[in-house]
Amino acid sequence: NLRTGAGKKVRIFSIYFAPEKGAGPTRISNMAHGLQEAGFDVEVITAMPNYPTGRVFPEYAGRFYLSEVHNAVKVRRLWLFPTTSRNAIIRLISMLSSCFSLICMVPVLMRTKADISIVQCPPLLVSWTAILISKYLLRANTVLNVSDLWPQTALDMGAIRPGLMYRVLEKIEHVNYQLSDKFIVTANEIIDHIKTYENRRPFCLYRNVPARMDCSARRPKPHWHGGRPRIIYAGLLGHAQGMAEIVAGVDWDGIGVELSIFGDGAERGRIESYLEKHPTKWVQYRGVVLPSELDRTIHTYHAALVPLAKRIRGAVPSKLFELSHQGMPVIFSGGGEGADIVTENHVGWVSNPGDLEGLLYNLENLKDISESDYTQLVANCQELARSKFSFQRQLRKLIKMLLHEQKTNHPPSGEKGQVL
Repeated sequence: NLRTGAGKKVRIFSIYFAPEKGAGPTRISNMAHGLQEAGFDVEVITAMPNYPTGRVFPEYAGRFYLSEVHNAVKVRRLWLFPTTSRNAIIRLISMLSSCFSLICMVPVLMRTKADISIVQCPPLLVSWTAILISKYLLRANTVLNVSDLWPQTALDMGAIRPGLMYRVLEKIEHVNYQLSDKFIVTANEIIDHIKTYENRRPFCLYRNVPARMDCSARRPKPHWHGGRPRIIYAGLLGHAQGMAEIVAGVDWDGIGVELSIFGDGAERGRIESYLEKHPTKWVQYRGVVLPSELDRTIHTYHAALVPLAKRIRGAVPSKLFELSHQGMPVIFSGGGEGADIVTENHVGWVSNPGDLEGLLYNLENLKDISESDYTQLVANCQELARSKFSFQRQLRKLIKMLLHEQKTNHPPSGEKGQVL
């Protein structure tokens, strides 16, 4: 029985939310709806939907403020200047626009008291603004939901260089940790990082696990000897994934594997341009489809490609959790905690980020696998979904942490933060 939040109001500050698609919006939306179903009174403060295109969705365009209900959750949407630009100045303007909208909302938010504020981070400046509003104006117990280690992630991706700007962002990050009462995190590496600043407050490891999905899906049998196994990539086509390099760097005609690509993002144009100049029937870009349509076709594929262009500390691709629920073996091109999940649970193959030779080796392994070994991989995925990656089990841990009353916001020196 999860209906334990009756009488408690939770206010979630997040720059993204449904109907946006992608890992971030899905995680926050599932969290909000899960808490609502558990009896909490949930309110979401978010931006006008614009992810991942960087353009406000047509039905929301031209508005400064909109209040609506999404699956029984009250949502307040605020204006922002959206962008997908990698230019630091333009991205700063976008973040400041969200901060401005949050400040303008303070009189409205102060009319109703929330017991708990959950603040999504990144973006750093927006989360910093929301924490200050929550802690000092709304007087709510403030929980920081950390999904990426900014500015470390920006440094890992080459989006920022060491220097004055990096040190300023690091200081904001530090302040965010110091002002927060509890933490929700998406990776163990994030816990280790935050503990270098603040190790006395509770943590909840909250993965981007699908809320509702059938983990008994069947995969096609591997009768591809003399044929080709079919691989799917479905997700964001961004610089962090590096799909353009993989499409161009692998001899798909010679390797004997078929690849289908679904999704949108900054590298979509590069991929389409390359395939137009180098046509092959073994790599197909199939555009953007609704999740329901993808669910109807994904069972025809044998494995899924999950790439990271670079090693990013604290980053665990959400696709790993979704694919386990679909019983789908993984070809993971990336390091860190994501690689550990695949290896330790025996749900696929791993190569280092950007290592095309390692990726080719794993594609050969998929092509040569026996039917019994492949069937075991699928079973391992399904078991992982039922055990470690159960949404209901994860939601129970989150509720337990949210309802745990601390006698003080600052536990005695030396008391370790509890990880749930």
